This record gives sequence, structure tokens and C-alpha cells, in this order.
Amino acid sequence: MSAQPQPQFASALQPLWNSVGSAGIVNLDDVPNVEFQNSIVKLKGFDVIVNSKAARVSANFPIEKVQAVVRYEVTPDPGLIADEAGIALRIYCRRGHGDIQAKLIRVPIPSSPTSSVEEHMLITYNNSHTDRLPFYVDLSDPFQGSGGPVFDFVNNSYYIELTLSAQHLAAMPLTEPPEVALLHLVTQFE
Repeated sequence: MSAQPQPQFASALQPLWNSVGSAGIVNLDDVPNVEFQNSIVKLKGFDVIVNSKAARVSANFPIEKVQAVVRYEVTPDPGLIADEAGIALRIYCRRGHGDIQAKLIRVPIPSSPTSSVEEHMLITYNNSHTDRLPFYVDLSDPFQGSGGPVFDFVNNSYYIELTLSAQHLAAMPLTEPPEVALLHLVTQFE
């Protein structure tokens, strides 16, 4: 009796596109606010942990908000069709003492000269964890296409906009800044 071949099941999450954190384009005004460490992009600061007693003592000093916006071009790939699958955004990041937001944005390519182009946000990722975990992975709510392909590079361009932000004492450097090492777009099958 011969053994029957076992069926092969695809993983529930198939990566379609990815980029390391340091491969993005930083807004010119935000360049002084970020630093790159190999594949990681992060707000400038120190990776030291401040104890809660020291934080309470310094709570009366003025607070300063710092942020940086980094954009990642989503390039055409044969896998970026996803007719039946939802698309979700997976991020390898550390929130630290700040916040991380990422958006997948579709930009229609105008068919005639125009002064403005309306962008469409397909996915928004907000880290909603209240704890200060080291690197973790989270998924956005998946974007479901409207019956057709999610990605249409003939009529549209796509990019991911990453925003790193934090508040810290104006007289002190930021400690445990938020940082991102890797971004993935993945298909999420029902």
C-alpha cells in the first residue's frame, strides 16, 4: 500500500512586500529627529530605562513633543494581486516611550493634468499596547478589496507612511525612543 500525498496548506499570512525600517525617505524637517542603526529607524534618544521614581521627580519640567515621518514606496511585485485575500500590515517595532503609526496609502495616477490628487488610506496601524514591550509584531485590521485586486499599479501608486512620535522633558534627551526594524504587507486569508 503506497502512502497518500499529504495536502499542502498555505500559511494564513503570506508576505507580499517588505522593507527594513531604515530604507524609507525621511521628511526634510524631521531629519534631525531620527537616527539609523543598521535596519532600524528610530527617534533620537538613549536606550536607557528610567525608573518610575526619577520620572515622578521630573514630572514638573516642561514637555517637548518630537516626531518624524518616514515614507516607504510599495513597489510592484507579481505577488501583489491578492484578489480574494485581505491585506494587513505587520510591523516589527518597539514602542518604547513613544508611539508608532503606519498607513498604507493609495495615490491615483491622474489621467490628465491636475493641481491636486486625492489620496486614499487603505490601512491604518496604531500601536494600542499600553505596556512598553521590546520588539513585537502586530497586525492591522485587514483591508478587503472590493472584488478586484487590492493593488493596481497601472492606475495607482502606493506608499506606507510611518510616524514615530514621543514626548519628553525639554531639558533631557528622549529615553527608550520608538523604533521600527521591518514592515511587511501580508495577505490574510479568511
